[in-house]
This record gives sequence, C-alpha cells and structure tokens, in this order.
Amino acid sequence: MNKWNLFSLSALLVLVLYSCGRQTNLELALEEAGENRLELLKVIDHYQNVDNSDSLKLKAALFLIENMRGHGTVWSEAIDTFRNRVAEADSLLTMEPLNTWWDELAKNHHPILKRDLNYVKADFLIQNIDGAFQAWQEAPWQKEIDFGLFCRYVLPYRFESELLAYGWRDSLYQEYHTLVKDARTVKEAFEIVHDTVWKRLLSSSSHFPHILDVVAMQHQRKAMCVQRCVMLGAVMRALGIPAAIDNVGRWANYSRNGHAWAALITDKGTYSVYEDERVAKINNRIDATEFELKYPIPEDFPMRTDFKKRCAKIWRSTFERQPTEDVAEDEWGKNVSSPFRMDVSAAYGLNNSVEIQTDRAVKRAYLCTFATGTDWSPVAASEVKNGMCRFEALGDSVVYAVIGFEKEKPIALDNAFLMLNGKKHTLSPDKSMTGRVVLTRKYPLTGKWPNEWAPMPGARFEGSNDKNFTHTEVLARVEQMPVFRNVLKVESKQMYRYIRYCSNDTCDTPMAEVEFWNKGSKMKAVPGQSTVKKVELSVDGNTLTRPDIAPGYILGYELEKPAVLDSIVFYPWNDDNFVLPTHEYELFYYDRGMKVPDDVTLLLCDDNWGNVRRVPNAQERKHKGGWGLYYHVDYVGAPRNSKMLNVTPVQNPWEQLTLAYENGIDRLWILNVGDLKPMEYPISQFMDMAWNPHKYSVNNITRHTRDWCAQQFGEPQADEAARILNLACKYNGRCTPEMLNRNTYSLENGEWQEVVNQYLQLEADALRQYNSLPAAYHDAYRQIILFPIELMSNLHQMYFAQAMNHALFKQNNPKANIWADECERFFKRDSLICHDYNHKMSGGKWNGMMTQKHIGYTSWNDDFEKDTCPELFRVTSKNGVIISENNGVVEIEAPYYSSKTDAAETKWTEIPFMGKSVSAMTLMPYTKSVKGASITYKFKMQVSKTPDGKTSDDKAFNGYVSNGKQKVRIHVITKSTLDYLNKGGLTYGVSLDGTSPVEVNFNKDLNEKPENIYNIYYPTIATRIVDQVIELELPATADGIHTLTPNDPAIVFEKIVIDGRGGKKSVKVI
Repeated sequence: MNKWNLFSLSALLVLVLYSCGRQTNLELALEEAGENRLELLKVIDHYQNVDNSDSLKLKAALFLIENMRGHGTVWSEAIDTFRNRVAEADSLLTMEPLNTWWDELAKNHHPILKRDLNYVKADFLIQNIDGAFQAWQEAPWQKEIDFGLFCRYVLPYRFESELLAYGWRDSLYQEYHTLVKDARTVKEAFEIVHDTVWKRLLSSSSHFPHILDVVAMQHQRKAMCVQRCVMLGAVMRALGIPAAIDNVGRWANYSRNGHAWAALITDKGTYSVYEDERVAKINNRIDATEFELKYPIPEDFPMRTDFKKRCAKIWRSTFERQPTEDVAEDEWGKNVSSPFRMDVSAAYGLNNSVEIQTDRAVKRAYLCTFATGTDWSPVAASEVKNGMCRFEALGDSVVYAVIGFEKEKPIALDNAFLMLNGKKHTLSPDKSMTGRVVLTRKYPLTGKWPNEWAPMPGARFEGSNDKNFTHTEVLARVEQMPVFRNVLKVESKQMYRYIRYCSNDTCDTPMAEVEFWNKGSKMKAVPGQSTVKKVELSVDGNTLTRPDIAPGYILGYELEKPAVLDSIVFYPWNDDNFVLPTHEYELFYYDRGMKVPDDVTLLLCDDNWGNVRRVPNAQERKHKGGWGLYYHVDYVGAPRNSKMLNVTPVQNPWEQLTLAYENGIDRLWILNVGDLKPMEYPISQFMDMAWNPHKYSVNNITRHTRDWCAQQFGEPQADEAARILNLACKYNGRCTPEMLNRNTYSLENGEWQEVVNQYLQLEADALRQYNSLPAAYHDAYRQIILFPIELMSNLHQMYFAQAMNHALFKQNNPKANIWADECERFFKRDSLICHDYNHKMSGGKWNGMMTQKHIGYTSWNDDFEKDTCPELFRVTSKNGVIISENNGVVEIEAPYYSSKTDAAETKWTEIPFMGKSVSAMTLMPYTKSVKGASITYKFKMQVSKTPDGKTSDDKAFNGYVSNGKQKVRIHVITKSTLDYLNKGGLTYGVSLDGTSPVEVNFNKDLNEKPENIYNIYYPTIATRIVDQVIELELPATADGIHTLTPNDPAIVFEKIVIDGRGGKKSVKVI
C-alpha cells in the first residue's frame, strides 16, 4: 500500500468516527471543499500521524475545518492589484493615494467570493495552527485561556472576509511581541497592544470597501473602522491574546452605518476600551457613542448638543458557526440570521426586554429600528407562539417597531414604542392632540458641529474701497458661536466695493457661504484678494461647498459697484441638515392606528420620480373618502433638479397609474408638471388615463403614442413619429440631463459607446423624418421630438468625450487632447441647440423656455451662474511621452512617439488624417535612403502573473506578487503598402528595451500570386492595413522602450499595440 492509500484510509477513519446519522459539520465541509478536499485531509492526516501524544492540535484542526463553511475572501483583479501596490509601498500610506488608486481600479472591479474550503491549502492551515499554539503556550497568561477560548478567539485565521497571507502570524509576532514581554496578565497585554496599534493605524473613511490582509495593511497609516479592527485583532491573536470584533450593525438613531471595535474575551467576561482610554473594562461604555464637546456651549445656544448614538443590539463576528433558526422565507429573516454572528448585547449592559401580543396570523416577528433615510429595518427576530413574541437584551433610548409578514407584505403588529429607562412607552398617533412645531433641522445635531463653530467668535468683516485694504472699516463682528444661517447687522452708512472676512488667528473653521445684502436684495460678489484658494465656493449659492482653509485665513470679495450694506449673512461649514426656507420637505409619520374622518380623501405621493410609494390594503380601500395620488413628471430636489426635458418613459406612467388604479386609488389624481412646455406628451397621457384608465392595456399602450403623434404630425407620419418618441422617452429616462456625467456608463465594457451609438442612430432617424414632413409641422416636431433627441445625443457625446479624455490622460496618451477638443465642441453645440429653440424656432415664440442650466451641477439644485464645460486634461507634449497600459493593453498612435532619429537624407513626417485612426508616420522623401532612421515609443506595463496567479516562490493563494517574465504580442499596424521595389518584401526592425531588433517583412505575401491572392492579398487590401504581430519577452524591470527601425522607404506606420493579456486576442486598430 503506497503513501496515498494509507493517507486516504486514515482520513476515512476520521469520517467514520465523526459520522452519526445526519452529516456532521466536518463531513459537510469536506464535501463542499470539492477538489480542495485533499488539502484538508492532508491537515487531518498531518496531526493524526504526529509522533506525540498532543491531541489538541488535531482537535484544533478539526475545529477550523468544520467551521470553514461559509467563510471566504472577497477577491477581484482590482483588489489584487490594489493589494500589491499597498504591500510594495516604501512608506506608510495616507488615504489620499489609497483612494486615488482604488478610484482608478474600481472601474474594473468584479468581486467574487473565494471560499476558504475551495482555496485554502494544507500548508497555510498547518502554519496557522502551529503558530497559534506556539503563541498560546509561550504566553505568560496561558492559564487564563482554556482550550475553548483558544479555539474560538486565538486559533482562527480570519475575522471577516479579508484577504489572507502566508506568514501573517509570524510577521505580526516579530513586530509586536516585545511590547508585551513584561506583561503578566492577558488584560495587561491587551491594553498595551490596543493602545499601540490604535495609535499606529489611525481612523479614516476610505473609498476601498474591502479588507486587505494584515501583512499588506502594515503599510497603511489610516484605515476604516472594521479594517483597523481586523489589524488589531490579528496582532492580538498572533501574540496569543483571545480577541474578537464586536459591532453595532447599524446605529438605531444615527446614519445608516454601524461601528466595530476589538474586544478581549476571557472566562470573566468581555473587556473593551472606550475611545482613547487605555484601561479595558467589563461592561464598558459602547465605543464611539458620544461626541466629545471640546468647547463650553453658551447657555443661550439654540440647539441641544448632548446627542448620543444609540444601539439596539451588539453582535460578535465569530469564526465558529453559531446555531441558527431556520431561515425565514423572506429577506428579513436572512438579514437577521447569520451562522457567524453572536448576540453579545447582554455583555455590554443591554438588558431590556419586551413582549408583544398580536392577533395577526404570522409565524415570525421582526424587531425593527428606523434606518435613516430609508425605512424600518430588522435587528432581531422572534417566533410568534399563541399570539405572543418576546425580544430580549435590547438597547435603551431607542424607538422600535414590531413587524411581521402576511402574503409577503410587511405589516405592523403593534404601535411603535420607545424603550426608555427599561420601560416600553407606546407611541400612538392621536389626531385630537395636535400642536404647532417649528422644525429647524431634519437630523440630530452632533457634537462635531459645535466643535467646528465654537472657535469662530472674534472673526470680523471689513470694508474698503481699496482692493489691497489699505484703509478699512470693521462692518460686523462674529460675537457669539454661530449656528447655520447667521445674520450680522451692518451699522456703517459708508459705501464700499471690497469686503473681506478675517477669521481669528487660531480658527480654521471653513466658511461655506457669504451673502451681502442691501435694501432686501442680495448683491452679487466675486472673489477678491484672499489668503486661501477656491474662494468662489463661498459665493456659489451652495452651503455644502467651501474654500480652502488655514488658521487666520482671509476671504476677499468684490462687489459690482460700491454699496451700503444692511446686513451680512454667513453660513459656516455644516452637514446640510438644516431646514431651508423655500425648500419643499415631506414629513412622514408612523400611520398605524391613525383615524381619518370618512369625508377626507387620503392623497398618497409618489417618490418624485414616478414610482408609487404605497397603495391601500383591502381594509383601507373601504375608506369612504377614497384615495388619491400626487404624481410627478418634473421634480425640483435631490439628487438633481429635473426640469430641462421630458425624461419619463412612455410606459412608466401607464404601468404605475395602472398599479394605483387597480389598488383603489381612483378618487383624485394630481400631476406635478413643473415646466409645462417640455411636458406636452406626458400631460396628455396622464389626462387620457385619468379620463379612462381601462382604455389602454399592455397590448395597446403604444397605440396612445401613435394616436397622439397622428394628431400632431398627420396620419402618414404617425407610426414613425411614435416609434421615435417612444425610444426618445426610453433613452432619456435612463439618466436625466442634469445627472449625466462621465461616469454614468462604463468605458471598459463598451457601454458608453453603445449608448452614444443608439442616440446617433435615433438622431439620424429623427432628422430624416423632420426633412420628410410638410413645413407646417416642422416647429412642432422640433419642439416635441427633434430638440430633446439632439440635446441628449449631444450631451451623451460630450460626456463620452470627457470620459475618453480622462481615461487616456491617465495613460499619458496624447490622444486625450483630441477628445478634449471634441468635448469642447459638443459643449459649444449644446448652447447653439438651445439658442435655436429660444430664438429661431417658431420665430422666437418660445424664447426663454430652454434656458435651464444642465451642465455643471455640484449639488442637487441649479443655483450656479451658467453651464460650465466639463473638466478636461491635456497631455502637454507628445515628445517624451510614456503611455500606460489599460487592462493589459497599450495603444500608441504612430504620431505619439517618445523620440525619433532621422536618416541623413530622409525625415520622419506626419501625414494628417491618414490611416484608420489619428494620422500616420513615414520617412520622406520616398526616393532617398532610410538608413540610420528609427522611431521610439515608450510605455508602462506591469508584468502579469503566471497562469495560476503565483510565482514559483509565492505561496499566497490569493496571488499577490510576480517577479517573473512574460511574453507580449506587439501589433505594428502599417498601411498596406505593396512590395513596389519588387525585392521580396519591405522590412523594418522591432526591438524592446535595447535588445537586438527582430526583422519583420510585412508584405512579402501581399501579391497576386495564386496562393496569396484570395487568402492574403484581397482581404488585406480591403482593410487597407497590415496588422503584423511580433512576440517579444517583456522583463519585469522593463521601462517599455519600443523602437521601430525601417529598412525600406514608403513604410507608413499607423499604430502600435502592445498586448500583455496572454493568448491570441484581438486588438483595436481604430
């Protein structure tokens, strides 16, 4: 019997020992491992055959394997590349480069879950087990940690879905073990490590949403909350300290986020460290719940500043699978039932409980808190037995609702209630108890903002008629801590043209907006002499934007003419959660139990984008006053105003109004149309449906568009006009002109080009129909159909050009400049299209209708001076340019060389517009020698990984680094010049990084010989190019120097493409 047969037998014995009726977790794990099953069996075999009596390691191995099910790493090529950059950094990285790298890579981010059972190898597990045991057994506090605690909180190799790396335990042990060499207790060691790591890896928001391995993370200076916890927890475990990550899944009264922290787990209880304290405590305050006030708050400050974050539950992320109830059939059940989450609320003093009685026939009840900006969201579940359900270990000072499901629809099982000081306080709407409330905010004021505003008193506004402020007068002072909108009265009667804001010497609180008022009118101001940049952002009408800052900064302004000021209004930096005059808000209330008089029609509102929020249920439809709907086809509000065009797809109102009507919303329909002129069709459609909701069905909805077009443009043109109008509404409904930007669609998968092509085709169709119409219909057709298509087609081309410009600029490709020119051309055309509508169409009858700003939004509204051309970049010089790869491919247009060497009698010459792309390069005159001539291109390309994603000395199963070599395919694209010298073909040489040139004869078979004429000659001549492929080796240290050396005249080079993707893939020649 050979070694493998013995191995299989020993593994089989393990399975027999652990089998008992239903499959065990170990058996399930080995089954799910698939082809990786042998790796796991190797681990079991390794510890079964160790020649000693230590059975704990075998038990530990079995613990890991049977709990691996469901664990895995979130991985993608983009994450892999990001990880490599971080790991290779030679200094600690701040968030700026990390965010920049990820923003670039995220465009090609297609994450998958690499399940541990299918990818983790035996040597990784053995290394992890041995390292964990060594740290545990050598720790002075070993006796404080029994084997159960060790398995759960020291042994596991992961906390979340982070990347994994070989040698992480040893790496962290070597880095940190000297810190705890004198610690005698595990609590003392935990406090030392917590304090050190927390100071080394600071907290910051991050664009990177995943978690790197801890080896790479050592190169970061800042990280997000959970990323820091993974790092801290890994250091703990590497030193034999039992650690877990505890978390608030989502705050019950704040944001949509939660918070996580590292905890020490002992047989005495759970220890944690609050904020910047250094002492670990049992039953400690929950981390990050309070906002520290750094300054005293004035007694007359108009707002509360004692806000605290509250939590309903506290959870622990576990490696060990937790017993879970059967997952409910609805999504909520899945959200609150995870095998890797343990409720540890009681360990932090959350000890409230509540019982709910219901007469609803539901099997399961969900305890919910309100998720900011969304709706009720579940935090716990309970089985309903005999009409009763119970929830335990709940947080205090939280509003809860208990919700169940009937026929897959959520229903309230009781009124919402406030849990306060351990008691349930029911919240019942009572229409007889009304009062007047003035709301100044839509969200609690946190301590962050008083901390920002408190240093501002002492600042002043000065006036002068000299832009250098040689002579000044103090017009107003900031004498008390500001809030949001602050009005300073100006007593001076002197006229001034120049105004400046001077912050006090130590204050760097940003000024979001400044207004200068005279006799009830806001005066226009432009930036003047200032000590910081971006002053224009303080007079842009947007209270979220702000200038740069520095202690003691000065903001200067210039008025159109000297004026006497009545007042100065200023807005400090804020969170945009104050209620603003003239803005429209919707105030929702919890409607369970509300009693509405019978003669009142209940009006439901859509979501402002044409989607019905809710419909009355069967019981509610019995309300005698009936139900109505308030519906939008135009909207002023977040995320952007949408007033420019009709962006409502034809079928959307029909589908949603049918939904409303069939559910009893039939008493009253109101349409918010905003600007009337662009909305002729949706107004007609809405009114026709309101008149007879049954007239149109899914079988004839397009008939409405056709009949309407027949009325407008005549019967013969109706079918084509209806087709074009349907498509225009469909396309424009994808994204409003105000929200459109360069990132709306993807360049990488061809989505941007496809959308642009669709608009170009539709625009051509509309122009054809316009030209075929009788002149009497021209104006109406332009207004209703052609103008919206032209405008949106042009906008899509403009933003597509901007996207191409940015992408090529990042590659340092001079072709970016062509796209910059194109973008500017489209921006100009936009104004011409609108000018034609306003001043030429119908003899200028509709002047002013299409003056809506739609290019340059930075916030939800259109409070900016004028449309602004999108941001563009230009590669300043083609000489010396180095072009970077894009997804493993480098494309270089022939004129974008790095350097060139002319021959004695011929010179490199660019032939404009020649070829399939930009232009071409050749040596002229053709009758002279080209000897000694060459042209050089430079590019950047990372050496790819080996086929299995690893190098020969790289064991990391996530495939991190490669220092090997690879072959690249170099496509040299030339004009299909024939062998006019009749010498057996024209040749040129290709070399890479100074290597000996490879001679290429690109047209030796380009002739009319019988064997070539149909297979080579005709196909090549028809395309007008020769795409010659040369395979060369690209070393890892390459600077990408690529040199072309012609041996014959009249060779016309059009493009060079370097393909490092592997395999014979096609490349772009245009």
